[in-house]
Amino acid sequence: MVDPIKQNSLPIDQRALTIARRPVGLMGKVGRLSQVLRHYDSVQIFRRGCNLLAKKLQPGKMVGKISSDNGKLTVNSLAGSVATCIVEALSDHPSHKQCDLSTGMFTMLCDAVSMPNGFDPTVLNQQSHLWRFQFHYHEFLLTQAAIGNWQAINSFLTDWLTQYSPEKVKCSDDAWHPYCTSRRIVAWIWLMHHSNKEANGLSVELMEQMLNSLIQQANYLSKNLERDLGGNHLLENATALAIASGTIDSKYATRWREIATSVLAVELPKQVLLHGEHFEFSPMYHCQILSNVLRIEACCHKDQTLLDILTPIIRPMLKFLFFICHPDGEIPLFADSGFHEAPSVQEIVAISKVIGYSIPSTISATVFESLGGYRIFRSEKLFGICDFGPIAASTLPAHGHCDATNLEVSVEGSRWIVDSGNFNYADDSMRHYCRSSIAHNVVTINDQNQANVWSKFRMGDRAKVSGHQQGVRGQWHWATVAHNGYQNLGVPKISRLVAFQDQAVFCIDQAVSSGDDALSLVGYLHLHPDVWIRRDSDSDGVVRFRLGLGSTERTLLVFADEVFTEPGWYCTGFGQREIGVVIRYTRSSSNPNLGWMLHDFENDPQIRCSSASIQIIIGDLNVSWTELSE
Repeated sequence: MVDPIKQNSLPIDQRALTIARRPVGLMGKVGRLSQVLRHYDSVQIFRRGCNLLAKKLQPGKMVGKISSDNGKLTVNSLAGSVATCIVEALSDHPSHKQCDLSTGMFTMLCDAVSMPNGFDPTVLNQQSHLWRFQFHYHEFLLTQAAIGNWQAINSFLTDWLTQYSPEKVKCSDDAWHPYCTSRRIVAWIWLMHHSNKEANGLSVELMEQMLNSLIQQANYLSKNLERDLGGNHLLENATALAIASGTIDSKYATRWREIATSVLAVELPKQVLLHGEHFEFSPMYHCQILSNVLRIEACCHKDQTLLDILTPIIRPMLKFLFFICHPDGEIPLFADSGFHEAPSVQEIVAISKVIGYSIPSTISATVFESLGGYRIFRSEKLFGICDFGPIAASTLPAHGHCDATNLEVSVEGSRWIVDSGNFNYADDSMRHYCRSSIAHNVVTINDQNQANVWSKFRMGDRAKVSGHQQGVRGQWHWATVAHNGYQNLGVPKISRLVAFQDQAVFCIDQAVSSGDDALSLVGYLHLHPDVWIRRDSDSDGVVRFRLGLGSTERTLLVFADEVFTEPGWYCTGFGQREIGVVIRYTRSSSNPNLGWMLHDFENDPQIRCSSASIQIIIGDLNVSWTELSE
């Protein structure tokens, strides 16, 4: 079978694949292993080792019989209102709404798979790991519920309960993986609450079967938490148990609540940073965790112990989310992020209002804000967000990318300079491209990555950011940062300065080599697929482009020795990608300054480039980037 990703690849993602899969030899593999282990704590390593050993010793272990009781769905009006918000939010999901359960057409990650004769293990096993996970989340059933396709939902769940009963399934099967089980428990609870508001929802007999299975699933999950992995997975486990305890009347509910509370009490203060960001530094996973804690509060609002854990972190998380959103109301696509995998900003807003949290008003004045590692400029015409924080969680770098000092820019409310996002979690050219430095708006050395990444989620040595400064010079708001991701190539640090004002954004990098070897400084600038570009002129180390989107046009000046344009991928969600223009600009390390300016001035600023600095002259402003950062 032809690999569609490889068949439809571009030179840029094949280049990333070559970098990631370059031969490293035995010592290189040992080095990678030591790099990974150095960042993990001993408890993580011990738990992971025990988990792997158990799987090897009992590869065919069945889930087996699990305790249950005659539980009932608890009447919880707040949980019911949240269920309605979630169903409405998922009604237009781009993949799920393409499912046709009556014909056995299942669409996950924008990839349609036909199983007209029921769940075919052979067909399922041919799909990607993430596709199978999504199938067993059952969240696509909520989209089907939104359009009233209850007959097909009843048939699907009846078949699933028969095919995947615990007596028939191995522990290693995706259907009973703790993460899939966690997502499915919650999806079923929302589905049942929504069904209670519908005239022809789930049948009474099926509801009884689902409740029995839900209790079994929660009991199984309570004994199989993903403590070895931690991070968002462990919080997902705790979320499922907490929501189940608040919505199901069962003799086991108290134990589920106790386990969930103990996990949340330890993990939330550790995983949610002081400024409100989730510690894996992915806006998408931030949305996932924020939505989870809001849902827990809705279902367990009478439990003061849980509220004392949740309330202190919800407001900072909400503030952080609205802080980073573009004018279009959506998140930046930093690290492993997409628009349709985690709960949307709109869904989070709706749930927050139902629970009673106030939503920040839109910022209209020109402001330059700092929160954690982010620097954000907002004005009537321009929005810019700079990610000057760590590239990954130290002990869980699976969702981190090689993107230190990355940024995104919106002009007149539309995205112009974009991150490449994330396409999938497969070990292929697209995964390696999306994680690589060349997929981000950064400068590389010899096109190498800022971190040692390989496989789907591995990251060893990585760039560390430092040297944060910021200030105001006239109308310009500026910020600087540096990272050491190329010290192994003889470049102790790459420094970046970004300056904003209402009509322009200015970005300069400086990379000074500590050795005699000539190195190639290669910068990348990724444009949204809707932005058109025209090359106007080349002169004195400055290349002039004209860019536009709709009726809006801007001038882009690139300061480099050579400037090229090439196609690159823009991925707005799992399984979704478009081709956009990437500007690739280079200089030798003998002239260590390179960068660009996007502006709306009547005349181009005067730009003076030398091996020592880059100087900008705009009207009465005459300043070099080194002066700005002093």
